[in-house]
Amino acid sequence: YDDELDLYSIDCNADVTANVNIAGANFTIESTNLIIKIHDDLCILALHHFEMFWAAQFILGAPFIKQYCTVYDVHNKQIGFAKSLQ
Repeated sequence: YDDELDLYSIDCNADVTANVNIAGANFTIESTNLIIKIHDDLCILALHHFEMFWAAQFILGAPFIKQYCTVYDVHNKQIGFAKSLQ
């Protein structure tokens, strides 16, 4: 973690994944969606936490949306996720 940038720096060639569990379903986010190249020798992790009340929170943002399609079922008040085709 880089306090000055307030970001997590990471090796640009790292092979990392993040696993998210939503209502008992596991979703894996691959390194191609987790690593952002800033310049030749600096990459950052596309995850950031924020403190809210008593615990760290995460927002499922661009890394998740790049890999999973979000399906909104307004009638049944549900949200679903499906693996992206690309």
